[in-house]
Amino acid sequence: MIPGSEVRFRHDDLEAALQKRAKRQRRWLILGALWVLAWASLFGNSLLLYNVWPYYPVWHRAVFDLVVSPFAMGMFFLPAALVGRALGRIPRLRGVRDLLILGLPVLVAFGMQIPALLDRIQPERRFERLAGVAFPAEAVMLDYRSISAGIDYSVEFEFRASEEALRQLVDDLGWGEGNLRGSTEEFHLDHDHGGFSKLTINWMSGVAVFEYVDV
Repeated sequence: MIPGSEVRFRHDDLEAALQKRAKRQRRWLILGALWVLAWASLFGNSLLLYNVWPYYPVWHRAVFDLVVSPFAMGMFFLPAALVGRALGRIPRLRGVRDLLILGLPVLVAFGMQIPALLDRIQPERRFERLAGVAFPAEAVMLDYRSISAGIDYSVEFEFRASEEALRQLVDDLGWGEGNLRGSTEEFHLDHDHGGFSKLTINWMSGVAVFEYVDV
């Protein structure tokens, strides 16, 4: 054996072990960052989606989103990070590999907020998605309440429209005959997956409340 070669081999083995340990720590740091990003994305989405917290405090929702965040991480953020890692292997992109690994999941997180932000700005969008019909023509949205209760949630839209537009809405929904009490008529539909939808119209004032409950 060449003098000094044993020391060199031990040094090389130590350096290789340190590099392996550093890579392992880096992977765990990236996974931790993705988990935090998934939780922040879910919680931010909840703050945008729900605007009423009567009996379910905000911090409860934060804990709930923390519990489900590993599933979101596996479905959305980890695949995005793997795509970034694959792109980082391209010679021209090797210098920004870490940026791609974390940057693409950040873009996914921002993208997840867009639908909730648009619904918050324009609740008529969510009405049409939940009711399955167009929002009444020339109707004015008076109030929008989106309530979180863990997995369950309820949404209420209060709006004013002409009698003609409200009758057209009733026809479009096609829920059948309503329950008329005085000047107020109520229409009800049970969901196959649980929960219900309810439309309450005050024909005298022209104010209607559409309620969607998911349980």
